[in-house]
Amino acid sequence: MNRPDNLLSRPWKELKRLQDRRLHHFLTRHLYPFSPYYRQLFDRNNIRPDQICTTEDLTRLPFTSKNDFLDLMEKDPAKANLEFCLQPNEEAIKKYLPKPELIKFALLTIFRGKGYLKERLEKEYRPIFLTATAGTTNRPIPFLYTSYDLENLKKHGIRLLEIIGIKRDETAVSVFPYAPHLAFWLTVFGGVAANVFILSTGGGSLDLSFLNRVILGAGRVPEGFKLKIAKLLNEMGSSDVKVLGTYGFTESRSAWVECPTDITASSGYHTYPDKEVFEIIDPDTGEVKKEGEDGEIVYTGIDSRGTCVLRYRTGDLARGGIVYSPCPHCGRTVPRISSDIIRTSNIKNIQLSKIKGSLVNLDDLGHLLDDKEEIDEWQIEIVKKDNDPYEVDELILYISLLKDVDKEEFSKRLNDEVLSSADVSFNRINYISRKEIQQRIEIESAVKAKKIIDKRPVV
Repeated sequence: MNRPDNLLSRPWKELKRLQDRRLHHFLTRHLYPFSPYYRQLFDRNNIRPDQICTTEDLTRLPFTSKNDFLDLMEKDPAKANLEFCLQPNEEAIKKYLPKPELIKFALLTIFRGKGYLKERLEKEYRPIFLTATAGTTNRPIPFLYTSYDLENLKKHGIRLLEIIGIKRDETAVSVFPYAPHLAFWLTVFGGVAANVFILSTGGGSLDLSFLNRVILGAGRVPEGFKLKIAKLLNEMGSSDVKVLGTYGFTESRSAWVECPTDITASSGYHTYPDKEVFEIIDPDTGEVKKEGEDGEIVYTGIDSRGTCVLRYRTGDLARGGIVYSPCPHCGRTVPRISSDIIRTSNIKNIQLSKIKGSLVNLDDLGHLLDDKEEIDEWQIEIVKKDNDPYEVDELILYISLLKDVDKEEFSKRLNDEVLSSADVSFNRINYISRKEIQQRIEIESAVKAKKIIDKRPVV
């Protein structure tokens, strides 16, 4: 068992009080005074920031989503990101900060000089770094970091490495592509801060027979896929292999990891309640769900400085929601998000006939493919029959295999399982080489492997 650190193993009631204080402080001292977007949102809804004292009070506030960024980018691309970015200036400081803060700033100016105060504020609030969304479903959206945010990124990285159990005398290999992408930079900064040697390869072929822990930068990692990776590494000479999933998204500038438990178990993703608030909501009504109930993940950062989001709808559905009991594997007392996450961007309306469509969860379909020990890699294409925009949809599967099989028998068995679980089947299954599938999914060049491609023309 990993040894829990002091903060993440405090009683949940104590952590909840800390979270409430951090939330109230952030809204009243940072977000409302300095965020153009959220100050307008509060004022439009007649909400005072000092009314939000606990996480339960967040329900008074409207949600934010990626569409809010896209709408602003449509109107004024240059201005859009800054609207969500904290922007302190002399007028806002005097108008919105409480008197104790103003007195503190006045004393700093008297004893240290105006130049010192300006330099301090710039270091805390001036954007100097960015990561961006992958842009797989919409145009990429950059998220800005200040020096303060980079220090938080280091803290998040240290916590993630501690939960995984990586020691200073071990070497970690990162195969994330070189890109302005959260996963790559969180790994880099986490390693630097934890004084752990991180070998960043940018992808490519390597001898990985020395590995004993594999951390995957994805949401849900099915048990069968974990077992497949462990089996491959065992055949290469590794032993006692642990395969862990992580959950993260650019808008949070953070990621969360499972405990290194037995492969057939999942502890859920361990969150950081001093840095964020998670809610699970009904995706249709917006109602906050109870502990352990299914729903959409909503994120609020409570210790950010650059681009900030409040009650941000991720579009990700967690089956099993969020739980607050201590982790049965490591003992940490932080809230844990269920590892069974569905990306709603992968739920497609498939028009299987000209009369009626069918809603298909391609995430579940992909996990079924990942679980197959015969399959190395795969890609699903959604196309229109004969490339006619008014024809029915077709599902095309491309796969490379790990071992020889009777392809005709395997295709029939696979389609029977797919039909049973998803009420659809593949129109064609194409068997291709590992090199071809790697080129198709752009595993060594894209920020995210292109496993599901929608090639239907927009009418």
